[in-house]
Amino acid sequence: MNRSVLKIIIVLAALLLAACSEPGSKQPRSEGPGSESETAQTAAVAGQGPGWQTPPRCGTPYRGEGAQRLDAGKLDLGTACASLIRHYEGLRLNAYRGVSGSWFVGYGHSRGVSRGDRITKAEAERLLQEDLEDVANVVRPLLRVPVTAYEFRALTCLAFNIGEGALKRDSTLHAVNRKEYERAGDEITTLRRTRSDGPIVQHLVERRQEECALFRRL
Repeated sequence: MNRSVLKIIIVLAALLLAACSEPGSKQPRSEGPGSESETAQTAAVAGQGPGWQTPPRCGTPYRGEGAQRLDAGKLDLGTACASLIRHYEGLRLNAYRGVSGSWFVGYGHSRGVSRGDRITKAEAERLLQEDLEDVANVVRPLLRVPVTAYEFRALTCLAFNIGEGALKRDSTLHAVNRKEYERAGDEITTLRRTRSDGPIVQHLVERRQEECALFRRL
């Protein structure tokens, strides 16, 4: 092989390596409503290892026996769910690309978002409320039994993150619809909802604990 051919091969290899490592290949945490892809702000759970199989159970004790429960159609979202989502999603006024390749802005809003979009904080708040109402309107008819206002709000928060479709298949919803309210709170914190593409994620462990605490609030 002559030197000219060898130089060409070296240049091509360098260009290929640069293309594979260009900025943007690692995506931000938030994927907005309907996702658990939160890899950019993850941290190892303390004590995690080959034998560490499950995250902590819900740290908030159940005191819901005899609580007043109503049809979900009569319940509103209040402010607690939005506060929780603001904390865990974070506010981004410039559009950002998630690991799925989709574009997001504000508090994880995705509908109609494109590269280069920018919004104000007021617009982000409006979009968050609209997104939450959309999710709540899906959650309400899924609940076939009475729930407390906070149980409804926590389920809406969970669906915002894992997706309405995932909630329909979820053991948390099934437990609620069997009136197993105590078990439903623990189901929120189970292993499959604290992982992001495999490893257990501290950020998601904390988020699930907050949602369970909201679920058990009276």
